[in-house]
Amino acid sequence: MRNLFVLHTQYNLILGTGLAHTVFAKDTNHLILFQDFNISDMVRDSLTSSYQEILFLTGAYPKINEQYWNKIRRYPGINHKLKQFIKNDYDRVILVEDMCIPEMYIMKYSGRVNEETEFIWLEDGSTAYFSNGVVSGGMGANRMTRMIRRIIFKYIFCLNKYYDLNYYMGGHCLLKHAYVSYPQYVQEQYKSMELTEIPDEAFEAGIKKIYFNMKNPFYDKGILFVLDLLHVYGDKRRDVELALEREIQNAHENGLNVYYKYHPRETEVLDIFCNEVELERSISMEGYLSCASGKQLRVIGIKSTGLQTAKKMGFETVSLIRLVDGDCQVSDFYKKIGIICL
Repeated sequence: MRNLFVLHTQYNLILGTGLAHTVFAKDTNHLILFQDFNISDMVRDSLTSSYQEILFLTGAYPKINEQYWNKIRRYPGINHKLKQFIKNDYDRVILVEDMCIPEMYIMKYSGRVNEETEFIWLEDGSTAYFSNGVVSGGMGANRMTRMIRRIIFKYIFCLNKYYDLNYYMGGHCLLKHAYVSYPQYVQEQYKSMELTEIPDEAFEAGIKKIYFNMKNPFYDKGILFVLDLLHVYGDKRRDVELALEREIQNAHENGLNVYYKYHPRETEVLDIFCNEVELERSISMEGYLSCASGKQLRVIGIKSTGLQTAKKMGFETVSLIRLVDGDCQVSDFYKKIGIICL
């Protein structure tokens, strides 16, 4: 069997690479990576030993690449590279960002070579379990711009049946199957799909393969704050800062070291962390946690994907979601997987 993974983030890479080394270990596995983060040499080296062929493409990093017209200008070059790369007959195309135009072209080129190709959605962090509150922008922002986008890409640029823009990730009409960590807890819109649970051994294998040369940055016992992209907090941002500041003070009063980890694409900073230890943004939180033990660290955040992965890795994990947001959807999911909600 031949598989094509189409990924964007370090979390995607952990899951995809883990599946390539476990569930699909006997298959031929290729990778297209849209670089939505500052990729380190260690991560790049690990990928070349995990996939038989790789195409690295410009993604959402740095932030200027997220501007819609910059995306549009990149499409012709990306489209040419995709045409050159997708000449193989793939049995499966496993992708994450099905709402993106390049992914739709990938489905088109793959389907043109093999009409029997199965298109599979791979979960993107917490998206399968609750809404992260991020409002869609660009040409998917409202009904009029969505109609314009549909006319341009479906008919003028000939995506035809491969063009489909739903209101949530994983909603493309050709995606009938999904790999998720907690199939029993997915949001309602995913329950009609064929759901396959990502084995713990795949998650563990992905971390080991990608972060094979990590050094432990933690000293003694401490608290690790894992942050979402700050704009996600919206008008609750000041409440978030106050809640985090109280936790920092409590940590110092108890003689604990304080570490913090920004989102890989974050461009802002919080002054409350000015005297604490920042972990490098180009390395995922999972990479750092692979060096530590559950007895060494307590992980605190709001609704970052890092919370669910920290819990999966055996760390005491706390979400401050109730202090800053009354979203019961988030806290209900966290309670089900064992995350403490304050």
